[in-house]
Amino acid sequence: MRIFKEKGSANMAYKMNEKNRAVKLGVLLSCVLVIVIILVVRFVIITHKEWVQDDIYASSNVEEYDKELILTSCGSDLNSALLIFPEKIDSDADVCDYLAEFKSGLFDTDGTLILKCKYNDTSYQKELDRISNIEMTICDVNSEQKHTNKIMYDEESFELPAYIASYGFGNTYEYALVNDDAKEIAYIYLAYPNPEDFEYPEYLMKNLEAYNEENTSDAYTIYDHSFDGGKSYIEFDDSNN
Repeated sequence: MRIFKEKGSANMAYKMNEKNRAVKLGVLLSCVLVIVIILVVRFVIITHKEWVQDDIYASSNVEEYDKELILTSCGSDLNSALLIFPEKIDSDADVCDYLAEFKSGLFDTDGTLILKCKYNDTSYQKELDRISNIEMTICDVNSEQKHTNKIMYDEESFELPAYIASYGFGNTYEYALVNDDAKEIAYIYLAYPNPEDFEYPEYLMKNLEAYNEENTSDAYTIYDHSFDGGKSYIEFDDSNN
């Protein structure tokens, strides 16, 4: 009888060991599978961007400039209301550059919107007044708090003075470069830019390394605000402005 009990205990221990080995093997295989999936996704993104990106909106014809259409097509991914950009191009303005290109990827939307206009004295001053007074009010519906973000003026970061709506927050940049002498304004929006391949380097910041910063939650934007010291952010709501 004693021998039977010992054999029964040995069998139970053996089964427990087999079960533990099976569990460990399952965990190991799951980890290997996750790593393989990550590597495959990274390979696809790096080597075959055309497989994972689709054009949402693309145009280089200034006659097709349509701010409302861009916001309708891509607005949920822009982190912006494109306040820097005019609703319509002034009839007296000469357009020097125009490019709109937005692509939807696996995890985000890469975007470029560039509009450069040359104005007469009156139109230039009117547009400068509009840009310099841009602001956005963010509301916390739970606490009923409100905060108004104002446009930021910067004479150091770019080759020309800039009015900045977004400066890297969520890897997006939105600003206007103003040239008082030439009466020209370049309106720029960039999402996840690649400065090495950028077609218009004159519109980029002097410090190109700034575009490679991964943690951008402490960067500037008029479109978001934290009411709890940076733990969470509330996005803009056009209905409040």
